[in-house]
Amino acid sequence: MVIDKEKCSPMMQKYLETKEKYPDTILFYRLGDFYEMFFDDAILVSRELEITLTGKDCGLEKRAPMAGVPFHAAENYIAKLVAKGYKVAICEQLEDPKTTKGMVKRGVIKVVTPGTVVESNMLEERKNNYIMSIYKVGIYFGIAISDISTGEFYASKIRETNNFALLLDEISRFTPSEIIVNEMMNESKAEIASIKTRFPDTYINKCEESYFSENIQSVKDKFTLKDINSNEIENLQDNILEICAINALVSYIENTQMTDLSHINTITIYHVLKYMALDINARRNLEITEKLRDKSKKGTLLWVLDKTSTSMGGRLLRRWLNDPLIDENEINKRLNSVEELKNNVMLRGDIIENLKKIYDIERLAGKMAYGNATPRDMITLKNSLLKLPETKNILQNVKTNYLKEIYGCKYANVQPHSGSSANMAVYRALLNHHDKVMGMNLSHGGHLTHGHSLNFSGQDYEIISYDVDTESEVLNYDTIKEIALKEKPKMIIAGASAYSRTIDFKKFREIADSVGAYLMVDMAHIAGLVAAGLHPSPIPYADVVTSTTHKTLRGPRGGIILTNNEEIIKKINKTVFPGIQGGPLMHIIAAKAECFYEALQPEFKVYQQRVLDNAKALSETLQKEGFHIISGGTDNHLILVDVKSKLGITGKEAEKALDKIHITVNKNTIPGDTESPMKTSGIRLGTPAMTTRGFTEEDFIKVGHIISKCLQNINDDNIQKELMKEVMELTKD
Repeated sequence: MVIDKEKCSPMMQKYLETKEKYPDTILFYRLGDFYEMFFDDAILVSRELEITLTGKDCGLEKRAPMAGVPFHAAENYIAKLVAKGYKVAICEQLEDPKTTKGMVKRGVIKVVTPGTVVESNMLEERKNNYIMSIYKVGIYFGIAISDISTGEFYASKIRETNNFALLLDEISRFTPSEIIVNEMMNESKAEIASIKTRFPDTYINKCEESYFSENIQSVKDKFTLKDINSNEIENLQDNILEICAINALVSYIENTQMTDLSHINTITIYHVLKYMALDINARRNLEITEKLRDKSKKGTLLWVLDKTSTSMGGRLLRRWLNDPLIDENEINKRLNSVEELKNNVMLRGDIIENLKKIYDIERLAGKMAYGNATPRDMITLKNSLLKLPETKNILQNVKTNYLKEIYGCKYANVQPHSGSSANMAVYRALLNHHDKVMGMNLSHGGHLTHGHSLNFSGQDYEIISYDVDTESEVLNYDTIKEIALKEKPKMIIAGASAYSRTIDFKKFREIADSVGAYLMVDMAHIAGLVAAGLHPSPIPYADVVTSTTHKTLRGPRGGIILTNNEEIIKKINKTVFPGIQGGPLMHIIAAKAECFYEALQPEFKVYQQRVLDNAKALSETLQKEGFHIISGGTDNHLILVDVKSKLGITGKEAEKALDKIHITVNKNTIPGDTESPMKTSGIRLGTPAMTTRGFTEEDFIKVGHIISKCLQNINDDNIQKELMKEVMELTKD
């Protein structure tokens, strides 16, 4: 319809200006309590939605065709249009008409397309709504696929001998509602026609060539890219096809939704031949997810198998059926899980009942990210999230768990209430009263439970201590071996609470083997570093490993016991319960599960590396200030500082002075300490807590200077007050 814009009314001119910017959409133009459509849009909408076509004076000789829908019911009408393959641009009033003089400012806030729908009433609960980007270069293809309602994002390339056939298979695998293509793909008329014939319900449109950028950095800045095994991909030079498809899809989504993609943070790069090859005809004829005749779900394999309790589970099952595994190990993992749930009726029943109370967290989170969540949505999300700890509690006793993945061990007990409880369980499981135990001297960096006279370990067992070397202040493994050969302990303990150097677990294993002793490693302080691969793991060498979960693992206060020995874990399990404690603290175990999961993420390794870097920065700063650092530095998160040799004060006095300016440290004995354990000559510092708060190396250099100045002016109240202000400035949010 040709319209002389100059002759139109001011309102209609504004409408036409907006329409020119979105020519391929149906423009929903907000006027008061209605969205109005005019001219060709009105005629089309009247026909498709079966609503009355009226007219409006617009300055022309003839009234403009007009059709309207109430704004409060617009979603239902938009859903019908989108389902028919149309794009809808929503033009909203950007000012309050009651307070605005003249014409109200209006602008398009969102373009709804078949592949960018996020509203619940427009989506099938148990089916993903994918949008696909296809980038064609010669005979090769790059593809990117996303469901923006759930945050999923995948990408791949097709560089085989039967490329277009594989492309059709991938389209069939995802059944996208919408496909965007580059110029070369759009000009491949035969291929486009074939896609339209096979997928008549899929909306296809061409995007600007600029969308399909080769800019790798733009992708890396916004997303983490991983392979299907969740390993992060750093080098993307071989993934240009995928990069172009990703950039196009991201640009298209951002331009239509006019918001960022904060809820999408990971893109999975997969290989099209990773899964069993099912071509489009096989999928149709096997009736995996829809009937051949009427495309309904009833009577399909999915219909038979889908007993899932949540929409998320339904979508996952659909993906699994569409992507049959071919890797034997992965298949067996899945079958083992199914077998456990099949055989454990009580476990299965508890899981089902709990999942029934969990709503579609994926899509609720997506709505939150888009800013269109209702108060009801937010309450529903809250109630669903509150159910997750209970679900984790139910699952904590299954055979496979995160903990075993982190440390590569076969058996784990997560019930101990603390590291000390874990150590007690090991003693009682493997030793008899008065057996010889060899552990590190508390004054030299050991722990109370390694044989101190005031602790159960020192009272119930015969303790032989080993020290650090008096000159180097590090462990001398030859000396430790000499002591072991002389005393013949039944158990040797490696591990410390105030030792800042890397422990050689292999040498401890050799020493233990030389006298036929158990090797127990208490890795409470270094557990997070070990999990991140930044400290040698004791698991390959120790008979049993204990740890807390609240130090470098950054979890709740609790204990864990790990071993690869089946006989040892049987003894330990009996000792923990009913031997030394009652029922497990399920809320703490749930919190442990969360911290184990966190430790498996790439971000956790980054954090632990910062912990190490910050510790070195603090240690070097204090050394430059003239303090003696025990062993000359640190390999981990700990620093043991001799305050007496420089300042003539005790660790207790230093602890108290620093506490006044809001710096918390522990007084700690040092090798050869002449002070009592209640006073000490040293203090112990660590960097994990403040690293969690975002402290950098520069921040810890400042902390080092503050500590030094405080301890050198321990009786100067004015200086102390100034230092406290500096601390408050450093720690403010």
